[in-house]
Amino acid sequence: MPKLSDSQLAANVQVQTREAVRKRHQAMGNVTLSVWVSAKAKAKAEALAHEKGVSLSEVVNLALDRLDSAEVDATAHLMSSPANAERLMRAIDDHRAGRNMQERKLLADDD
Repeated sequence: MPKLSDSQLAANVQVQTREAVRKRHQAMGNVTLSVWVSAKAKAKAEALAHEKGVSLSEVVNLALDRLDSAEVDATAHLMSSPANAERLMRAIDDHRAGRNMQERKLLADDD
């Protein structure tokens, strides 16, 4: 059997590792999910994963677990009207661009 070069050996180990990880995830009932996110969101998720010492998958799973279903339902309701969805998206764009911002005094908590 011919001796493998370092790059060939590294490539073989990488393929075997990927396959082992895929099998482990399948055994845990996990599936692949591909989504498009902003570069900023990706960088933030990767930084959180690195900072917390967890995988990117764990960051996504934790974020999804923490979503309050009532908040998701409220957002879906607000976005159900095309006119309202357009106003909300315009407001989000304005906020991101720093347009039409008003500073307001916050009310004191009653607790």
